[in-house]
Amino acid sequence: MLAVPTAAAAGTTDLNEAGTVAIDRDAGELLLRGEVVLERGPLEMLVCRVGTKEHESIVAVDTPAVTVHAGLLALGLEPGSAVDFTDGFRPPAGPKLDIEMRWTAADGTAKTADAKSWVRRSIDRYFGQPLKTLPAGVVIPKGSELRHDPRYGELSWYGPMTDAERDGLLALSDDVAFRAAITRFYEQTREVPLDAAWVFAGSRFFHDPATGRRLYGAEGGELVCVANFPAATIDIAERSTAENAGRVYEAWTGRVPPRGTAVTVVLKAAEK
Repeated sequence: MLAVPTAAAAGTTDLNEAGTVAIDRDAGELLLRGEVVLERGPLEMLVCRVGTKEHESIVAVDTPAVTVHAGLLALGLEPGSAVDFTDGFRPPAGPKLDIEMRWTAADGTAKTADAKSWVRRSIDRYFGQPLKTLPAGVVIPKGSELRHDPRYGELSWYGPMTDAERDGLLALSDDVAFRAAITRFYEQTREVPLDAAWVFAGSRFFHDPATGRRLYGAEGGELVCVANFPAATIDIAERSTAENAGRVYEAWTGRVPPRGTAVTVVLKAAEK
């Protein structure tokens, strides 16, 4: 269960009874108080609702998604439009947002980070390059992440490749195809932070025909996304799949603080 603030911080106004969403009008900030729920793994969300998508989100916040939507409206922002896959791909649009993470380290030091620095292009996975046979005399070093499958004529590598690993493998052979594959693995496994803009797409409201109630689409957990969802309150303005085999982003292990760390996610307009 997430820790609940007991009172609003000076200069802020709580927007829900739990005190997990607050607005600082003078600073132009919306504050989401949650905790880290994932340090390693593929992502669909940066932030989700509690009890929804914690297995693929870095932070969970105990709040209805519509409260976050209302808070962004209170900052003077107008929602744009959701991603559309109907005819090809139309990216989500809306006011651009800066997102900052604030937390306290184990030693009591106050920390801040750009949320993008907690998300990187997926490299904790397998990479493959076509190679029918290994060059004559090449023996893959014991313990290496390099593999060769002669049935499918593929050379594969798992995870990030260090400079030393690249240089050691390149020294095994002068074969052009083999060296090109190793170089490509090295390039593919560089740690690259998320660079796309987050936008206030705004999700959507719809009526439940069974109950007649007006519902908000992002209540399924899609608060701040790194994979495109039509229901997203906040999405990234680039194509990013949510399919398991092709998820673009993952948590940047080593930069994300330990699970259970209390975090304030700060949302504010990126431009006037």
